[in-house]
Amino acid sequence: MFSAAFSANVRAFNLRIAKRLAHLPISPNQVTVAGLAVAAVAAVLIGVGQLFAGGLVLLFGGAFDMLDGALARAKQREHIFGALLDSIIDRFSEGAIMLALLVHFLYTFPPAVVLVLLATFGSLMVSYVKARAEGLGLEVKGGLLQRPERVLLTVAGLLLSSVSPVFLLVVIGVLAVFTNVTAVQRVWLVWREVARRGQHPHTL
Repeated sequence: MFSAAFSANVRAFNLRIAKRLAHLPISPNQVTVAGLAVAAVAAVLIGVGQLFAGGLVLLFGGAFDMLDGALARAKQREHIFGALLDSIIDRFSEGAIMLALLVHFLYTFPPAVVLVLLATFGSLMVSYVKARAEGLGLEVKGGLLQRPERVLLTVAGLLLSSVSPVFLLVVIGVLAVFTNVTAVQRVWLVWREVARRGQHPHTL
């Protein structure tokens, strides 16, 4: 959803910060694991009903999510295991937040549990399509709701819940619909890439 120029500017900003941190005895993998710890704290806060505080902590945790890769590049320590660990931690972090939201709605508005499950399913499928395509030698980028957009939407819903709980419900509804749309969109991107390579997938 974010423009390529905006994403490039964010990456450049993160790299500048990472270069300032590169002299510290902190590894990129440690930053990744720290991000999971912060997400766990946010999940606990959300689960006990402290939505605004959970949103603030989740927003803070987003900094770890952006910095680990930039720090790896700044330290010239990019490697396959780090990329794998980052992807796994991202799934655990997102799963923890969704589980916390499920618990919250289970006690406050049970029908929304269905939306949380749909959003969780869609988020997992967005990641799975990308991982499966890359395993087949195809690069998949883009989509309406990639992980940064999903995190920011969730943070916005949590923070605005202090104004009205309807905001969080709307955000979960948006995630429930458009994460699945994004998964389908990525399947189409794979189809288009296969066609571009001359393999002509006439049917799905």
